[in-house]
Amino acid sequence: MKPKFITRLPNIAISFVHKLLIPEGLMMTTIDKGQLYLFDPKTSAQGFLLCTTGKYGAGSELMAQQLFSLIIREGDVVVDVGAHFGFYTLIAAVRVGPKGFVFSFKPSSFNFRVLKLNILLNKLKNVRIFKVALSDKGGRACLGIPKGRMSGEDTLAIEPTQAERGEYVKMKRFDEIARQLSINKIDVVKVDVEGAEYLVLKGFDRYLDKCKHIILEVHPEKMIKLRSNPRSLYQLLEERGFSLYLLDSKHGIMPMKFLKPEILKLRHHLLATRSLRRELNKIKFRLIEYSLTSPYSLKQKM
Repeated sequence: MKPKFITRLPNIAISFVHKLLIPEGLMMTTIDKGQLYLFDPKTSAQGFLLCTTGKYGAGSELMAQQLFSLIIREGDVVVDVGAHFGFYTLIAAVRVGPKGFVFSFKPSSFNFRVLKLNILLNKLKNVRIFKVALSDKGGRACLGIPKGRMSGEDTLAIEPTQAERGEYVKMKRFDEIARQLSINKIDVVKVDVEGAEYLVLKGFDRYLDKCKHIILEVHPEKMIKLRSNPRSLYQLLEERGFSLYLLDSKHGIMPMKFLKPEILKLRHHLLATRSLRRELNKIKFRLIEYSLTSPYSLKQKM
């Protein structure tokens, strides 16, 4: 039986259980349509949950994953910003098929190495990975992991002295990369960048007009540290013609305009889409029980 109770423990209790029970080193499972997935359960919150619950995340994170898998079509071009170890990248690569392509971004050295291993392990020819932090300008910046946190929470919204560990990484605008690679269409974008959401999308510039769907994890407190805020993000997306929806694990896909402002002060998942209402209703109907990860019964330590 999967110990689902662990996801409801306070953070300090999760940290204690994590240190006691989770093994060191990379482990492997299968996800989605049989892709092999390497992850580090000791330094990754998602890896910890894979070990303890068999699922990659909890709450609206699971809903975002299911939605992501449903909106991708064969032949699509997908951009995964903040790819971590490549969970979303692997899901996208299978769905877009040989006629589609996935561009995946992760700046931190350790996470990038595991991401690269996952691409090689699954022999994916339709994925290109970049060791770069997307932003609204080029240059270099400190990417750090806050003290007491895990590798998936590395962020630009931190002072070097406040980081448990960190490194200086290269920053680029997406529109610069897209021009160099002659990218002429983008269907789905996933953004999970711990506070840099507005800066990343600002760096897309006119390529935002080519996007059909964007799924974001929004971090209001970290955005403020990077001199942006959720309202600026929503305004940018609405000005580019997107309709905005909150992903809520209890209430489903909810139009943002009907929500109370205080709800959006906390971390949340957002869908920005150009879909017609009838198309969105079909997606809502298909958002059933999350099933992207296989039952986690066999664990292989690497």
